Amino acid sequence: MKKLFSFLSLCIALALPTVAWATSTIALASAARTTTTNCADTVKVNERSALLFMNVTAVPGIDTVSLGIQAKDASGAYFTIASTTASAAAVLHELNIVPGAPAIVGVSTAQSGYMLPDTYRCIVIHSGAGSFTYSVTLQTTFN
Repeated sequence: MKKLFSFLSLCIALALPTVAWATSTIALASAARTTTTNCADTVKVNERSALLFMNVTAVPGIDTVSLGIQAKDASGAYFTIASTTASAAAVLHELNIVPGAPAIVGVSTAQSGYMLPDTYRCIVIHSGAGSFTYSVTLQTTFN
């Protein structure tokens, strides 16, 4: 009976989807910024997907910001693979990169089905010179 229970437990554990968070990193500490800002490059090790959060806590009123993720190619050039819609509000933006997921773009939420590139960075795009206060957090998963 004990062997049967162990076998059934193993089967259930293998059948249930699990998410193993690999890392949680502050990509940009909370600060006031007036121009488009890039995070440092992140080099993928074994991560499969990434989740970026931008917490906007102060806005100038008329300018906008959006959160994006850029891949770096072999020549060192960057290209944007996903971004949220620009917003002038103090909200939490979420950008999710999951291979094979359907594309979703909203004001504070976006999702891309791209593979996580080998080297990537976040980018916060400012529409003008107004001062925004925000932080960006990066979480990655192994599966």
